[in-house]
Amino acid sequence: MPRLLPRLLQVLHNSRSRPPPSLPPTTRRRCKLDAGQPPPELPSLLPHGRRQSIVLDSLFALTKSNRYRRHKSWIPLVRSVPRRRKPPGAEAHPQHESRRAMTPEERTYWADPYLRMLASPMRLCILTNRYLPKAFMFRLSLMRLPALRLGRPMLTVLPDGLEHPDFATRQTGGGHYAVCWKEGCRQLLERTIYKHLTADTGMHSRIVEHVATLLRVRVLQELHVLAEHLQRRPRGALDAPLLRRLTRIEWRKIRASGVIPYENAVAVLVVPPLNRDRETKARTEPSMSALPVEDGQPAQSTRPLPPPSTLHPTDGEMTDEFEDELPDVFPRPQVPLYNSLTLFPSRPHRAALHAGLLRLLDVERRARFAEGARLAATNGQISRTHQSDEVSAGKSPWVRGDNKGSHAFLVCSDADTVLRADTVPLAIALWRLRMWEGGGFDGSKGRAGGWMTNKSYNHSALP
Repeated sequence: MPRLLPRLLQVLHNSRSRPPPSLPPTTRRRCKLDAGQPPPELPSLLPHGRRQSIVLDSLFALTKSNRYRRHKSWIPLVRSVPRRRKPPGAEAHPQHESRRAMTPEERTYWADPYLRMLASPMRLCILTNRYLPKAFMFRLSLMRLPALRLGRPMLTVLPDGLEHPDFATRQTGGGHYAVCWKEGCRQLLERTIYKHLTADTGMHSRIVEHVATLLRVRVLQELHVLAEHLQRRPRGALDAPLLRRLTRIEWRKIRASGVIPYENAVAVLVVPPLNRDRETKARTEPSMSALPVEDGQPAQSTRPLPPPSTLHPTDGEMTDEFEDELPDVFPRPQVPLYNSLTLFPSRPHRAALHAGLLRLLDVERRARFAEGARLAATNGQISRTHQSDEVSAGKSPWVRGDNKGSHAFLVCSDADTVLRADTVPLAIALWRLRMWEGGGFDGSKGRAGGWMTNKSYNHSALP
């Protein structure tokens, strides 16, 4: 015993004097922008028509060829905004004075949530060791925990960047990415793959519930941001509605036929209002908190719960013969339908989702009233389109029967709606939540069905 105590004291002293673990250094590359200036014309290197060697003319075409390349330019805006200060050289190139606006075709591409997800930067997945678009994965960052009294500071792996930037800032420094899938995240925890990132790294046991909660909160935050934007820009509500409540007869037709016959539809949400508590007779208060909730389990019901999401075609006229001829080349366009009872098992989150949709409908309704009043003041009469939209919303007192509003909400996005507000982030947040629940990973047939695999996940079988 007298020999053991000095050795233990020496080990404890060495552990305290050892520097704490540091985060891996990161370097950010800055992309070079041409600021609207076209590159100079590259001189021809062909010998035809030359009387002397190109070396006698200029060596810039060989030694400084980077000057003649076209670098990345500023992305076009949805709507052009004139610049207050002219950039240097704008007098020589007046066509590059300000950032141009998108064409109608570019706005159509920008309004597609799936093209926007595929166009996201490529990142390496630590789980599958494959490069995937960043929108199909979630970010993990190394964070330092406070040191204990007799211990060293420890690094832990936590989800990062899942919330909206207006609500939570992303941690600086390098991050790692994993595929947005609940089973994959569980494998990441069970196989301790995160240990390969750096030494002395840990991960808490409820990481799966943590990521799922943040993905649901992101949907609620996108609804809040969209409503705030529409309050600041209410114009165009009559021409390009972003969200509307389906009538009972429309919802009945969708359930009977399985077809969502709307060209600009990107999502349909089924969100019934919550019932009062049986004991307290009080309604559940909405909550957008990212902290763990108490009632995170689905409500007990004798009926089987619907799936979290299902895909429905937009055109019911496509026959099975056409699908047999081109099964993998031209898949049928489909729109996801989300069931809030399964997708949002927490009652406070589901109440916040219902309240956010009602607030967005109220903002749209007020915008239609204001625009109809402007049209009435201009033309001296009320627009018929304004009246028909108010009737279809299901809020007027004279609406009866099947013309009343149902529990289904239709989210639209096209080249006209992006001029008012962008609903693509909301559609992407819902799709990422669908991916987290397993949509698109299994139960698919053919190349066009599932985007990654159509059988059970096996980490050892990956290359």
